[in-house]
This record gives sequence, structure tokens and C-alpha cells, in this order.
Amino acid sequence: MNNYSMPVGWSSCSLPSFTEIVIGQSPPSSTYNFDEYGLPFFQGKAEFSDLHPIPSKYCSEPKRIAEIGSTLLSVRAPVGPTNLADQKCCIGRGLVAIHPMDEILPMFVLYLFRSLEQTLSQQGTGSTFSAINKAFVHNIQVNLPPLAEQNRIVAKIEELFGELDQAEAALRKAADQLTLYRQSLLKDAFEGKLTAAWREAQGEQLASAETLLAQIAAERIARFDAQMADWETAVKEWEAVGKLGKKPKKPRKLKELPPLTDEELSALPDLPAGWAWARLQKISEVLGGYAFKSSSFMEQGVFQVIKMANVRMGRLRLNKSPAFVEDVTPEVCDKYLLKEGDCVITLTGTRKKQDYGYVSIIRNQRRLLLNQRLARIRFESQVHSIFFCYALQTKDYRKRFFKHETGNVGQGNVG
Repeated sequence: MNNYSMPVGWSSCSLPSFTEIVIGQSPPSSTYNFDEYGLPFFQGKAEFSDLHPIPSKYCSEPKRIAEIGSTLLSVRAPVGPTNLADQKCCIGRGLVAIHPMDEILPMFVLYLFRSLEQTLSQQGTGSTFSAINKAFVHNIQVNLPPLAEQNRIVAKIEELFGELDQAEAALRKAADQLTLYRQSLLKDAFEGKLTAAWREAQGEQLASAETLLAQIAAERIARFDAQMADWETAVKEWEAVGKLGKKPKKPRKLKELPPLTDEELSALPDLPAGWAWARLQKISEVLGGYAFKSSSFMEQGVFQVIKMANVRMGRLRLNKSPAFVEDVTPEVCDKYLLKEGDCVITLTGTRKKQDYGYVSIIRNQRRLLLNQRLARIRFESQVHSIFFCYALQTKDYRKRFFKHETGNVGQGNVG
């Protein structure tokens, strides 16, 4: 750990030269309690916070005790994290207490070990999990400055950390403001405010949304009629060869949902002239994902399966826990293969965080299959898929989306 030249007045020494070390030992479980009887009992990093450990259980007959001001070092899975004891406490075998002698500041020892955390984490051994033993801790060599300089180092660290905290808070505030601005921009876009001047310049040249919906309906009828004609021809050919193999599957007509009621329309914002509210089904085909077996997933393969973790708001994370498959039937491939312009939306997540309802669009990605707990929204050719991908990210839409959630406590689902 001493791979640099020490300043004048500093010296290299082992921990026992300036600290008292207490190796943790777990007391009998019969002495544990949650009634705050005895000393707070800490077993490892699980109780750590940013600075001081947070007690969840207590011990009436402690075996090893850490004093106030001790640096608590995690020595078992993971090795290296630290906290500062702000009260007398009992420590289990996952911790070591390092208490400074004489006038050495407790914060100096804490910062010293935080500077060594990465190095210590690489020293853990063990067949099941990483850990370091008593001898290793006692033999840790560090560079120790004079007392006055120790005090100055602590003061400078806390000064600079304070500046970093302020910068971090400013970045968080800026990120929050950007999020609000993004939502404000989307709101204006889908209330027609962004294009108000453009519409006025176009005058009567613009077709209405009602005209567009009529065109989509007519195209759907024509497409279904063509599919039925192809199916009837295929059935005749199948019958002509003695009905060998499976009978051609009859095409299914898209389900027509009823128009929005007056009550539903009254709850929606007013729109500019020429715009209209419509159910998503009127302009797109929505399909739920396929239940691929996780046992069939591979690290590499012909098709990548898009899972919940791959979809975030406005973007795909294809490198996040990628899963590939190869043996896919033509029927599954034909139905669940994603195409450019498809919107993908997550249907399950944590209700409290509302981290589902994430929407992203397929741009130039290839060979992507849709997994369960996701839905694909494929828009008609007369509408702009990216436009509606942005629409599905607005606060107003997400508010309506979460109104339909179901599921167990803490878990939300939308069908």
C-alpha cells in the first residue's frame, strides 16, 4: 500500500502503533433482541449508512465491544467498507473496530481506511465469500503524518467534501429542473402549443384528425378483405391436395372498441381545432409479449429477447443483461419479431416508484423478440410512430396509464 514517497516528517507503521484493534465475535443468538436492551449489535455492512451504522438489533451479552469513535471495518463479504461508531456497540465477526490512540482524530482513521477501501477489497480470500483475518488487519502498513498535519488533512477533506456535496446538490437540482422542462415541453407539444404558429400559416390546407381516422379505418377494412381473399385461396389449395398438413389459419379482424364516451371526453384536456381524441386501438395494434423460457436464454444467439430491464423511458439498453435465443418457431418469429417504428412499453414494475410504463421505440435494431410483461404498439402507416412514442411519455398519459394498474402490494401491473 506504500507505493509512493512519503513527505518529510511522515513515517510508515502498522495499525497497532497508533490504534487499538478489536476483532468482532458474534454472541449467542439467544442474547439478540429488538427491544433496545443492551448494546446496539452490528454484524457487517448491512447496517452501514453514509457515516454511522444504524442499529436494528441489540445484544444483552456482548462478546466484543467497539467504543465511540472507532472505525468499523467490514472484513467479510464485502471487504473494505467503513462506518464510524457514534455510540458504544457490540460487533460480530463481520466487523473489526479500529480505535485511535491518544489525540489522533477518529475521522482521520476513517478517511485513511476509506482511501484504502479498493485495495482492501482486493485482498479478500475464501472459497465461498471474501474475508480478511486478524493477522492481515494487524499487519496493514500505513503512512502516518504528524498530529497537526492529521488535523489539517481532516479539515481539508471535509472542506472539499462539503464543496462536492454542494456541487452534487446543484447537479440534482439541475436534473430535476431538466425533467420538469422535458415534461413541460412534451405537454406543450401534445396540446398543440408548439405548432400553433405553423398551423395558422397552413390555413385550410391541413386535413383534420377525423379525416385521418376515417382513412385508417378504410385501409384496415381493405387490408382485412385482402387477407381474407388470400386465406380463401390458401384453403382451396389445401383442399385440392387432400387437406394435407394444417388448415391455413383464418385472419382475425382487429377488435373494435367503442368510441370515447362524453364522460371520458369531458375529463380530457381541450384540443386545438382539427385534432381529436381517440383510443390507441384506433391507430395501432397492441400485442403482449411471448413467454420465453429463461432456461433457453443464451449469452449469444440469432435473436435477442427484449426484457423489462432493457426498456427505459425513451431508450433501449440492449447491453443490460442481454438474453439470446436461437430455436424459435416461424409462428413465434412472425408474431413477436419487432420492426422499426414499433413502440415497446413495460407493463410490470414497482408501484411505489412507478418504474413501469416505460416507453421506447425500435429504430434500426434488428432481430429483437418481445418478451412477456411487455407490449408492442405498432402504429398504422398514416401516423408518425415517433410522435406517439413521445406522447406516451407525457405526464398526462402516464397518469391515465397508472389508473389501470392492478397487482399485489408493492407490485403494479397494467394489462
